Amino acid sequence: MNVSPNENLEGFAALMHNQFVRPLKDSKKFKEKYKKTNVKLFFNIIDATHSAILILENGTINIKGILRENEDEIEKAKKECDAKIETDMKTFIKIDDMSTLRTLKKIISGKLKIKGGKQLKLLQELRVLAEEEDAQDFF
Repeated sequence: MNVSPNENLEGFAALMHNQFVRPLKDSKKFKEKYKKTNVKLFFNIIDATHSAILILENGTINIKGILRENEDEIEKAKKECDAKIETDMKTFIKIDDMSTLRTLKKIISGKLKIKGGKQLKLLQELRVLAEEEDAQDFF
C-alpha cells in the first residue's frame, strides 16, 4: 500500500496518530492486552485531506495515512481492512455521543457507512486506554 509513514502523517491520519498511537505505543497494558490481536480499521473521512488505517498487530499499534485523492489506495483499503467507518468529520467526532436512533438515521441516509461493527467496538476500548495512558503521562 502506498501510504504515508508515521513521521509524515497529515490531516486526519495525524489526528488519529496523536489520539491512539502516541499514548499507546509504549503502554505495557496495551501490549499485553492486544498481543494476539491483528486488526486493520479503516477511517474514510470524506471531507478530510487524508484517510487513515489504524493497525493493531501483535501488541503494536500504527497508523497509515492515505491521501484522499488517491482513489486506488482508498478502494484497496476498503477491501483489505477488517472494519470501516466512512463519514464526514462532523459525524465522526459526534459518533460516540449519538443515540442509536440518530446513528441508524445516519446509516440509512448514507451519511455513515460502517462495516465490521464488531471490530469497531475495539475503537472504544482503545480510546479509554489511550485516555488512561495520557492521564498517567500528565502526572
